[in-house]
Amino acid sequence: MQKLVFILLITISFVPLSYSQEVNYEFGLHSILSKDTPFWIQSNEFGKIEGKGINTIGEFKSNVFYEINSLISIGSELNLVSRISDKSTFFAPLANASIQVGKFQLIGGRFHFGRNQQLEELSTGSLTMSQNAVPIPRVMLKSDYISFPFTSDILQIKGTFAHGVVDGDRAVSKPFLHESSLYGKLQFSKFNVYLGLQRYAFWGGRSINPTYGKLPSSLDDFFRIVFSKEGGSNAPALDQDYKLGDQFGNYDGGVNWNTNKYKAEVYWQNFFEDKDGLTLKNYTDGLFGVAVKLKKTLLIDSFVYEHIYSKDQSGPLAADGTRGGPGGQDNYYNHSVYLTGWSYHQRSVGTPFFTSSKGRATNNFYFENNRVVVHHIGIGGSYNSNFRYSLKISTSNNYGNYRDRDYANANGFSYEFSPPKRQTSMVALVVYTPKSDSRFSVLSKVALDRGSLYPNSFGLQLGVTFKPTNSK
Repeated sequence: MQKLVFILLITISFVPLSYSQEVNYEFGLHSILSKDTPFWIQSNEFGKIEGKGINTIGEFKSNVFYEINSLISIGSELNLVSRISDKSTFFAPLANASIQVGKFQLIGGRFHFGRNQQLEELSTGSLTMSQNAVPIPRVMLKSDYISFPFTSDILQIKGTFAHGVVDGDRAVSKPFLHESSLYGKLQFSKFNVYLGLQRYAFWGGRSINPTYGKLPSSLDDFFRIVFSKEGGSNAPALDQDYKLGDQFGNYDGGVNWNTNKYKAEVYWQNFFEDKDGLTLKNYTDGLFGVAVKLKKTLLIDSFVYEHIYSKDQSGPLAADGTRGGPGGQDNYYNHSVYLTGWSYHQRSVGTPFFTSSKGRATNNFYFENNRVVVHHIGIGGSYNSNFRYSLKISTSNNYGNYRDRDYANANGFSYEFSPPKRQTSMVALVVYTPKSDSRFSVLSKVALDRGSLYPNSFGLQLGVTFKPTNSK
């Protein structure tokens, strides 16, 4: 599937058509100078930047859109990256092709589909799918908001449905990924209120654990995943008692305002790993955010504050098999069969503040730190129309996870996250675009880490981008 999508998007990207079109290209060259790459230089960059040593990165981006008629359009997106570092590589973090028919779009390949919030570049990212890892290749059918009849466009809904295959070195090789969502919105003249449910599931594949071996992957199992049912007789015992595969998700809600002077959003996300989470037993956990974007360009015209809390996880006691009881320890992003968890190529697919390490009993990565308290501020603005800047500052207390804490206590040794590890990470970015030739931009980024979670580090990123005259 990936090869076919790649060939298709290359064709779309470079073969001109006679229809209404928009073609954007960008070339970039970046150098990152640091012994230990700071958190906010390497995080939320689609896995482009290596965490150790000097990085030199050359990249090409294209974004192509063709409008065939008022109903149908096609497009493609391509991002090629060549990195010279301790782990040099050449890869395509983004490579997709799409067709839009009315309010419905079919897209395939590697693509980013997050919250679509107003100021994603200043945010920590979604709890379920941020820009921290290379996107998992998949095919998705999605819709724009569609109005309910007889509601004067006030009540609207939209949704997604996707299927993918997860490659890479994992405890379960080549599992399938199911992804779906459903959102409802109340749209008024200057504001709207929305609430959605996002679902994800790993299923199928082959486990390195011979007890499990090849995991259920039939058409019947697919429908069990889609409708969130328990596993059949060929599934692991835990899946037969509960749910097939590793199923988890996210509530996502908020309020948007749009006035003549600004856009603003207040938003909330609540992550769930099981039925207890679905019933909001872990209601104190989640992400709360406020974003404001002024419509006039000023020295400070963009602001984001976010708070992440994930310590509760439905309580400190392990589940006893009776859901709804006192048990908790939801252990976000981890799973007893799909041990590698909600990661892709050793990076968190969701928030970068959940950190991973190799497990005690296996050589596979898992999330050793998913109980965190984070405060984050992002600020952006412009000076003299040539300079655009942003500043991000994050502080976190990191408590590890319940399972490792209990294991350490039971075996009489000290726990790495007791007391909690405190961390501060910050980054400042300045982009200069000369008036004489706006095709060129020069950027500099300075970042700093201080605390006990990561090595104390200082990093510098320098880069230049060139955007040829866009074709329309």
